[in-house]
Amino acid sequence: MNQKSINNSLGRVFPPAALIGGVLFLTLGFIGFMGGHVVGLIVLLIGGFVCFTFHGVEINIEKKTIRSYTSYFGIKSGKIKDISSYPFICILKSNKSYKMHGRANQSVAYSETTYDIYLLNKTHQEKILLKIEKGQEQAIQSAKELAAYLDIELVTYMPKVTSRQRNK
Repeated sequence: MNQKSINNSLGRVFPPAALIGGVLFLTLGFIGFMGGHVVGLIVLLIGGFVCFTFHGVEINIEKKTIRSYTSYFGIKSGKIKDISSYPFICILKSNKSYKMHGRANQSVAYSETTYDIYLLNKTHQEKILLKIEKGQEQAIQSAKELAAYLDIELVTYMPKVTSRQRNK
């Protein structure tokens, strides 16, 4: 692979329940705007903001830089960092769950397990999310590829205990 940069979308900013509201706002805002109401435009923009806001990460392999960003309506915002401060890469298992409550005292729960690939600093105290994979084998393969592209070491996550943490 002769890529100069890698762009990984890390998913939406808002949870599923908010997305349902965002789609509803988009629909009502569109109908209101087409009917000639200015309020419809405002509601349309709010719905669009909720539905079209994403997290992601851009890795520039040539310049050895990384940028974690949030994309608002396609406009990316985030700080660029040098990869040399992050000499390690690791995989962490993550459990995410969402719960929605209804008015009739009923709730719907949704949970998923993902494998997150992180860039780590020397002490493993600071980490940057690079990619999210559904399966462990996919995560291992992706982590090995990223480690090879960035010329960094794939390690087990073991943060060093600092004296401040020891004294708590």
